[in-house]
Amino acid sequence: MNQKSAVYDLILASDFIDIALFKSLLNCSCPVILYMHENQLVYPVSELDKEKHLDLSYGYLNYKSCLAADYVVFNSYYHRTVFLEACEALLMKMPDAKHSDSIDFIKSKSAVLYPGIEFMGKYYVKQNANPSPIILWNHRWDYDKMPGYFVKLLDYLVSHNKAFEIIITTEPVNSDSMAYTQIMNRHKDKVIHHGHLESKADYWELISRADLLPVSPGHDFFGISVLEAVAAGVIPILPKGKVYHEHFGTEACLYYDSLEEYMELSKKVLEGNSNFDHTSLSESALSYDIRSLIKEYDRYFEKRNKA
Repeated sequence: MNQKSAVYDLILASDFIDIALFKSLLNCSCPVILYMHENQLVYPVSELDKEKHLDLSYGYLNYKSCLAADYVVFNSYYHRTVFLEACEALLMKMPDAKHSDSIDFIKSKSAVLYPGIEFMGKYYVKQNANPSPIILWNHRWDYDKMPGYFVKLLDYLVSHNKAFEIIITTEPVNSDSMAYTQIMNRHKDKVIHHGHLESKADYWELISRADLLPVSPGHDFFGISVLEAVAAGVIPILPKGKVYHEHFGTEACLYYDSLEEYMELSKKVLEGNSNFDHTSLSESALSYDIRSLIKEYDRYFEKRNKA
């Protein structure tokens, strides 16, 4: 921070950084762009944290950083909307001087740049059906993804005598290992893979074998794993009112708004009673290829560098 000779064109910082503090320590007058990949005002609270006093300081830091940054970039329009709504709700808690006009100030200097995905080739409809339909879980296994929904779905399908196999491309992190253990105890004979894979090629080959991606109603500010699976030709079951409408529209997918509908729609897909334009869905997902989106980043950075 003391290097007076340092010269930068732009600084791109993540949402974990206190931008106000960072700029006060930085001997540089170049623009600072804050990239909001997530935020702590809307991020789900774990069961462990619910037992404690809810600390809003991290969420307030996100709000303060958005004020201090020269520009703010969000990874989806959905994320920008829910974050600014949460900021307004936070300010309403203030006893006086609520500064609600600051919400419009943040929005005025904000933009949306999708993070982009490094796809490996193109994927379309499977030519040959699997002997038993394969259900995929390719998300992080953590509390915010609500894996308990997935366990209930598997139990439901077994109770209805549905044949299926399971691919899980992850392992539990710091929480919700109970749901993972329940699957291994009850449905291990149906699990054809679980755990991380050694290479991207192995990952893409494996997920492209799957038929169904039942997505729990946990949080997603963008949804990389969902887009990867859909690009690979997997049919998604998606919660209503989330970022997925931004990716696929309101009519192209099966959306649910209750646990019962989540399970029933999944069963319907496994029974082959659904009509999907797989190619159209895959193309929608593939539009987020980083090789295309990088041009938008170049244009955005060049414009801010000249401002």
